[in-house]
Amino acid sequence: MKINLNDLKTFSEVVKTKNFTKAAAYMGVTQSAVSQSINNLEAQLGIKLLNRSTRSLTLTEAGSRLIELVGQNIENIDLGIEQISSMKDLPSGHVRISADAFTIKYYLWPKLKKLVKQYPDISLELTSENRRIDIAKEGYDAGVRVGNLVEKDLIAVPISKEIPFRLVASPEYLDKYGTPKSIDDLKKHKGIYIRLLTDNSLMAWEFKDKNKSVFLEALFNWL
Repeated sequence: MKINLNDLKTFSEVVKTKNFTKAAAYMGVTQSAVSQSINNLEAQLGIKLLNRSTRSLTLTEAGSRLIELVGQNIENIDLGIEQISSMKDLPSGHVRISADAFTIKYYLWPKLKKLVKQYPDISLELTSENRRIDIAKEGYDAGVRVGNLVEKDLIAVPISKEIPFRLVASPEYLDKYGTPKSIDDLKKHKGIYIRLLTDNSLMAWEFKDKNKSVFLEALFNWL
């Protein structure tokens, strides 16, 4: 059986005020609208809830039992709706973001610390991890990824300018192994790679050759 929540709220207000006119004034409706709601509720339940006369208004046994069961719940629903409605005025709530340590330190936190100071009702959780995750499945509100590590079914927006990567080597290494002249030369050299914990793979190095991306897969010539 589906009962109209507004009818239950009207019934609760009538019981609280013990008067149709006062209940109507509090709810901002007409007295006839209140009477109709009570009639609808009694018709749906198939039982009388109120004993009404021109001088008095009392609860039947069924009415007493109903208000005992749902009265507090109705008040909690109203309170919950008021609290949810207030959230639209100022940002609030718990926000979970997944990103790598570099992004959190240099790009996210410098901006977000101002936000949480301005809106103290925001609770911020930043998780630093080096793995590919399903952001939605693991309960994150957002995730920050570098380069092409964004899943295809997600909407991606840039949060900074492109971050240039540089290939570097120590003078001692170059003295010992020589300086590579091309991307192909790098295949003969040792490298330090980032391991992605999700699938235990190593992140490829990405180069630009005449505006074309060239990826160098990790070789097992580690330092």
